[in-house]
Amino acid sequence: MAANATGPAPRVYLAAATRVTDDDAAARLLASSAFVPGRSLVLAAAAGAPDAQAAGSCALVHDRIERLTVRCHASAPSFAVVADAFFAGWYATVDGAPAPILRANLAMRAVPVPAGDSTVELAYRPAHLGAGAVTSLFALLVAAWLTVRAYRRRA
Repeated sequence: MAANATGPAPRVYLAAATRVTDDDAAARLLASSAFVPGRSLVLAAAAGAPDAQAAGSCALVHDRIERLTVRCHASAPSFAVVADAFFAGWYATVDGAPAPILRANLAMRAVPVPAGDSTVELAYRPAHLGAGAVTSLFALLVAAWLTVRAYRRRA
């Protein structure tokens, strides 16, 4: 990856320059001097997003394990980039409306933001958590039913 003389890249940033390409070309681009950590963004071609340029910034407002709130200001439509691992179970809204989360820089998350001021909220709600709760509740009900049935047989 290209060296950044000003220190490590921020955890959250507004993409100033976005390139859309396949994974092989993305890996080469991420290793080149054309990629600037904390400013550049490389998206997978499957994301359906166009190459873009924008000025502005994003700031992390709330940071919890399962929820992030980011405020952005962009001169043109762009992407809020979160330098956390891209992983299933995350959902995003932009100004309260559902928004897609795209795989950024091969391993991070990016959410499209409109020009102007916007608030991005990311929440982690894995589907397997709900299924586990339903399974546990069912098992508890069966155990309670078997216990009641065993007491009635003894009586």
